Amino acid sequence: MKYCGFVIVPILILFYSCNFPPTFGPEYQDPTINFIAERVITIPPSATDPGTTVLLDTPATWDWGWRGRTGNTYEYMKLETSAEPGPDAQSTPWLLRIVNLAENQTCTDTDHWQAFGTDASISNQSALHGTALKINATKESYIKAENSLFKDIDANPKSYRISLLVSNANSFRFFNGEIYQTIDLQNPAWTQTGFYTVPFLLTNIATGSGSFIAFATGGTDVFIDEIHLIRADIDLHKWSLKLILRQTDTSPVLVSGKYKFSLFVKKPNGYTFPSEDGRGNSSDYAVQYITLRLIQLTNNSTLAEQTFDLSEISSAWNRITIEFPDEKSLHFTEGTAEPILAIEIIPFSLQKPFAGALLIASPELNYFINGY
Repeated sequence: MKYCGFVIVPILILFYSCNFPPTFGPEYQDPTINFIAERVITIPPSATDPGTTVLLDTPATWDWGWRGRTGNTYEYMKLETSAEPGPDAQSTPWLLRIVNLAENQTCTDTDHWQAFGTDASISNQSALHGTALKINATKESYIKAENSLFKDIDANPKSYRISLLVSNANSFRFFNGEIYQTIDLQNPAWTQTGFYTVPFLLTNIATGSGSFIAFATGGTDVFIDEIHLIRADIDLHKWSLKLILRQTDTSPVLVSGKYKFSLFVKKPNGYTFPSEDGRGNSSDYAVQYITLRLIQLTNNSTLAEQTFDLSEISSAWNRITIEFPDEKSLHFTEGTAEPILAIEIIPFSLQKPFAGALLIASPELNYFINGY
């Protein structure tokens, strides 16, 4: 008995003095606990700070994925509080916007466009949504976009994506280069009236560059409206509102396993999709899509990513959620001080990127100890 007692007592002492992993705590058993409740959305650092005052990729700070990476200090995205009621009394609604870089977006006049050649014409007409540009160009003539069309243009060459509403779309042709030649016209192969993204990038656009974009129509009247421009020389994933997390930046602290991220979203009152009928000449564009991503930073792998179409859900507040696929899980060495997880909110579809705004509120990160 003495031998047994000698063994049992130390074992009991060890048992009760152990520091068990945090996954044993009851707070990890409750999947409703929001690990980022203390990381409420706040306005990110300004684009005028390229990382000198607030370092780029600072953990535990809501920031822009593109800040310090665009080659200038233009504010490409904006975040501001909204006067609309939130999804509940505790939630602050935020208006998240990716800026449309096109001037004269609703085509209320012919500013920023020129007709070149005897077989080209451009005029302002009542068509499509409110007013539109009627363009016609054939043979060696074309409709050229002036540099002033681009809000952020400067001496540094940039690339862009252009989206626009087009009627008689099967006659629309696109050019980008320095010397206009009909042989270089691109046919996007559109067949009907619709809001399209030109499948060819606008490249080498700068104040000192001879490169320009132009349209031709083969002698047919084509109407264009709702012109949208965004930068295309920045990784699309960088056009995000993001939150980087270390293990101790959440409460409770992060542990390995399965998580869900969710967010309330809403189409803002008075805002319309570019393709939406009856929108008139308003430049208050709603984004149709939102993409959510969870990235494990220790190996730069995508744990979860999903795009949601706001036109397919109700106009009220909706909570959207992403979760890990069966084969994926967050894994890291507990106790590390390195950034582990990035949450990214991208206000468009990576396949259909265009400018606009939406309302967001109440981000949540929830842990599921036994999986979903």
